[in-house]
Amino acid sequence: MPLLDPAGDPTRLEVTVRRSPACATRWIDLVNPYPAGYAQVQLFTAVAYTDVATTHTGTAGGLHRSPQVFAPGQTCIEFSALVTADARVLAGGGEPTTLC
Repeated sequence: MPLLDPAGDPTRLEVTVRRSPACATRWIDLVNPYPAGYAQVQLFTAVAYTDVATTHTGTAGGLHRSPQVFAPGQTCIEFSALVTADARVLAGGGEPTTLC
């Protein structure tokens, strides 16, 4: 699913929510298609009242994976992402998305 920017428009960031029933965990895979160079990718995942924030700094393109969070059954998760380079926002920054 594409993530939205602050104006509500879709970005080129693609997110997949992964789930492990055996471990009762969920995590986010973010594919960042922006051009070669360096970018900071921040993933935020919230389950109940626990926030998990991760930051990846590296090439602008590629797969970025959040840590797994404990989310048994139909526990809702909330996530957002932001990609920046040279102190400017390339994509993301919209309101968090909630999935149950």
